[in-house]
This record gives sequence, C-alpha cells and structure tokens, in this order.
Amino acid sequence: MNLERTQTLPTIHPGQPHHPAVTHLQGRWLVLARLTWLVLVAFSLVLFVVNMPLYVKLLQIVCTPAALCPAWQPTLGTASALQHLGFSLGDYAAFNVALTIISALLWMGIGLFVFWRKSNEWIVLIFAFWAVI
Repeated sequence: MNLERTQTLPTIHPGQPHHPAVTHLQGRWLVLARLTWLVLVAFSLVLFVVNMPLYVKLLQIVCTPAALCPAWQPTLGTASALQHLGFSLGDYAAFNVALTIISALLWMGIGLFVFWRKSNEWIVLIFAFWAVI
C-alpha cells in the first residue's frame, strides 16, 4: 500500500467553529418572503378555481384524432371503454374532478402546514410553494 497517496479527511474538533449553510430568514427578508409566498399561493388558487369550469367542460368532450388534446381528455377509445363499462362522460368528468380537488386539497394542506411550522427557512418556503402548486 502506498502511504504517500492516501488522503486525509479534515477532522472537526468539538471546540472548532462550524459554519453550516445559512437557511434562516430574518427581519425584512422574512416578512418579504412570507408575503411573496402568500401572494403566489393565492394567485395559484385563483387560477385553479377559474380554470375548473374549462377543465370540466373538456373532460366531457371526446377528443377527435386530428385535434391536439391534453392527455387527460377522453379519446374515442376511452369513451367507448367507458360506455362498455356503463359509465358516461359525465361520470368520467365527475370522478376526475373529484380526484383533482382531493389531490389539490391534500397538497395545499401539506404546503400550508409546512409554511405554518417552518416559514423562516427559505428552502422550506420553496418546498411549501412547490407542494401547493
């Protein structure tokens, strides 16, 4: 074994100062970050509510093969499979809307809880915002 090539790792002694990454917000930056977070979340919530009627409408329209449609919009194959199972497009839309709202409420609750408990750290604010949107 070649001892000249071995690397030594730095050791931290109990009395030695340790400089962790600064993640805490204080003072004006904390207030600004919280207000910005609240405004962005409110804007996202408004967009979610405003776009819900269009989402419901598109879920009840069968996508034609020539059109560019979102992946969640039913196709001819989806509509025939639903009809074969005894479901209408209205049932499909109601089920999808219910799942979307439940998922949104769950993630919004997680984001708000994290914001409420640890909003003085910027990385937590980013996670909480990501959870809400």
